[in-house]
Amino acid sequence: MIGWPVRYEETPPEEARQMMLRAWPPELADAVLANMALQVTEPEAPSPDFERITGHPPRAFRAWVADHADAFR
Repeated sequence: MIGWPVRYEETPPEEARQMMLRAWPPELADAVLANMALQVTEPEAPSPDFERITGHPPRAFRAWVADHADAFR
């Protein structure tokens, strides 16, 4: 979509936690990681307020990327 390959690398949770601990207390780092893990198996539905606030219905990230690919070229 943007004309060059984009590589995705997953950071192991413990490595991500160590990076977070540079700036956050352990309780916050653990809570953020737990929430991120939950989003993989049980993603949250978009808020009904989204359309009210933006005037547009929510859409998939893939659609947003396609519409904004020029900004990343």
